[in-house]
Amino acid sequence: MEALAKKKGVTYAEGSNRFVIIDLLLKKSEIEARSAQEAQRHAQRLLREQQKLRDIQTSLEREEQLRSKDTGLTKEVTEAIDARIKVAKKTNVLDLSNTKDTHSSPLQLQQIPGKAISTFKMRKASAKGLKQLWLTNNRISEVSSELRLIKSLQVLCLSGNRLRKIPVFFGGLKRLRKLYLKHNEISDVPEQLQNLSHLEELLLDHNKLDAISLSLTHLRSLRRLGLSHNKIRHVPSEIRRLQNLVDLDLDHNSIGPSLPLNLSRLSSSLKILGVAHNFLAEFPACLNDLDLIVLRIEGNRSVEYVVKHEKSGLVLPDKSIPRRVCDGLLKTKTGDGNLTGYLSVAEDFTTDNARWFDESELEQMHRLIQNRAAVRKDKRTNAKRRASLNRQKRR
Repeated sequence: MEALAKKKGVTYAEGSNRFVIIDLLLKKSEIEARSAQEAQRHAQRLLREQQKLRDIQTSLEREEQLRSKDTGLTKEVTEAIDARIKVAKKTNVLDLSNTKDTHSSPLQLQQIPGKAISTFKMRKASAKGLKQLWLTNNRISEVSSELRLIKSLQVLCLSGNRLRKIPVFFGGLKRLRKLYLKHNEISDVPEQLQNLSHLEELLLDHNKLDAISLSLTHLRSLRRLGLSHNKIRHVPSEIRRLQNLVDLDLDHNSIGPSLPLNLSRLSSSLKILGVAHNFLAEFPACLNDLDLIVLRIEGNRSVEYVVKHEKSGLVLPDKSIPRRVCDGLLKTKTGDGNLTGYLSVAEDFTTDNARWFDESELEQMHRLIQNRAAVRKDKRTNAKRRASLNRQKRR
């Protein structure tokens, strides 16, 4: 027994009986068995991972072999594009978009297919030809200048791609009415975009803009402008030029401490305004002159405004602060008659007495704002009728 223990490398106290030695030998055997099992499992895991890597490599090589030498696209993608182009010849709408689920998306284009451009390009501008081109949720980082040859385009969507700048030649697509560039990495708007005199909708939400380019204020036909989720700090007074603007979305920016008074010059057209989650320090005076149907203004705070933890006294980061209507700076106040819900300055609304709101209350507040706008409109209409009746009586 002692010889076996010595062979196995088991150490024991001098004078130990054989049962103690047997117990030590059994424990040693169990440890060795567990180690052997773990080593075996580790080896199996390595084999599985190596096999997975070989399968991926084989798949990539097979896919590479199937790619066209001319287009760099697989046979499956090429056939899908050809099928969609065939449909577009009848409908004048070419949809080369993907769903957000990239695993189930047949297309992951890195550029606009040359065949799509060559099929619909034209020598002279014409009302006939391709009207809409949709390229949503691809991997396009640069747009070929050949796109300018599709002069009949009215709708162009490149949302959900990897664009860092808007191509200058977009300014030459004179028939363009809708341009969608949401969810990209755009940080600047070229001056040439102001040449799009027929543009009615421009969506640049979820980009990296830090200013509203003055070239946008020359788009006199613009009815909808989306600039939410950017880094914009200031709204230029030139915004007054957009006399046809109906919907202006500036939510989730860094705009403050107020809005330009000239925004009230849009009272005849502007109906939807979003300035929620910015740095407005007071109720913008220009909003009193606007006849809005929808106003989003919750979640504003001045740059200096902070919320501290009641026990530690540490400043809480924005993401941990529950949503409030205006974070201690703006609140609801009783309006004309029995209407409530419009927002006004509240000097006595501090961190201590600020009230927290849930989503349902915010929705109710928006409805109250809409009702107030409708009542104001009815009052103006009734006033005009009374004035007209008085003039008739005098006659």
